[in-house]
Order: sequence, then C-alpha cells, then structure tokens
Amino acid sequence: MPFGLGPAMIAATWSALALNARGAAHWRAWSLMAGSVGILIVLMSAMVLVLFGSAGQTASNWLSILPLLWMLLAMVLPVQRTSGQHRSFASLLAGLLFLASLVAGFFGAELVISPGS
Repeated sequence: MPFGLGPAMIAATWSALALNARGAAHWRAWSLMAGSVGILIVLMSAMVLVLFGSAGQTASNWLSILPLLWMLLAMVLPVQRTSGQHRSFASLLAGLLFLASLVAGFFGAELVISPGS
C-alpha cells in the first residue's frame, strides 16, 4: 500500500465516525470527499515523479507530507462546524474497533511480509 493511502483511509473513516456520532446528515458525503482528497494528493505525488522524473523529487517529497496533514484536518474541520446530539457509546465503540483492526492489520501484515523485503 502506498504510504499516503493509509492516512487517506484514516481521514475518511475517522471523519465519518465523528460526523455520524454528532448526527450530521452529510457524514457520508464528507467522508467520501475526505478519502478522495487524500487519494488525489497521493496520485499527485506519484504523477510529479512520472512527469518530471528526478527533477520533481523535491515537490513529490513535500506532497508526500500532505496526506498526513490532511488526515488531521479532515477529522477536525467537520467536527468543529457541526453541532448535534452525541451518540457516544456506539461511536466510541466503532472508533475503538476501527483502531484495533487497523493496528492488528498492520502487525499481521508485518508478520507475513517482513519490512524491507
């Protein structure tokens, strides 16, 4: 998995969980948009290398940092603008299950495919 797709997936999932927990009507659209923006940033980073070769390496390096920043912004921005009734327990449980499955998936993949291979 390319490095930036993980943060794009996390941005989409956490924003969906947070907005759904607050009862926002547009949580699906925002989470799809958050994931799509993250994926577009990763594609732009790769396209800079394809189009400009080693001359585009510096721009590609900077573009590889953007998915991490977007991951944080995509989670914080919609929650700041949304007020609603909180459905705390189910959303908290969903968030913890997502986090546990993400960590287990990365550790499981590390056991199957060792780093550096």
